[in-house]
Amino acid sequence: MEKILAAVDGSESSLHALNQAMNLAVKWSAELLIISVVSPLSPLVYMGPAPMYKEQYTKVAKESHQRVLDIASEKIKNTHPDLKIETRLEEGRPSKVIVETAQNENVDLVVIGSRGIGGIKGWVLGSTSHKVVESCTKPVLIVK
Repeated sequence: MEKILAAVDGSESSLHALNQAMNLAVKWSAELLIISVVSPLSPLVYMGPAPMYKEQYTKVAKESHQRVLDIASEKIKNTHPDLKIETRLEEGRPSKVIVETAQNENVDLVVIGSRGIGGIKGWVLGSTSHKVVESCTKPVLIVK
């Protein structure tokens, strides 16, 4: 195990998954790549007055995701200063970006949180973790 990718969005489940990824990276002396993905607005949002807020949404979302990355990186560096960490802020559909990054970076493991969406809501909306599992060729650890 040389490189582990952890996807975070600031949610409790993603931060728990990051903690698990960090523990595995420490155990195996692996590099830890932490990514956060800013989702695009739904096309339905572009109806009416919403388009004028797209730029503002994107700016605020990027700042929020970058803060999550900065806090996570700082916390890990304080507890494990020898651990090699890279953070990356991306834009796009989270599941697609996670899978592409895992492939392009040749990671050995993807660690992602699960919000526990199930039933009809999970079927209709889908879940990032399920989409990653379905399309990723790398091993995926879903942390509840």
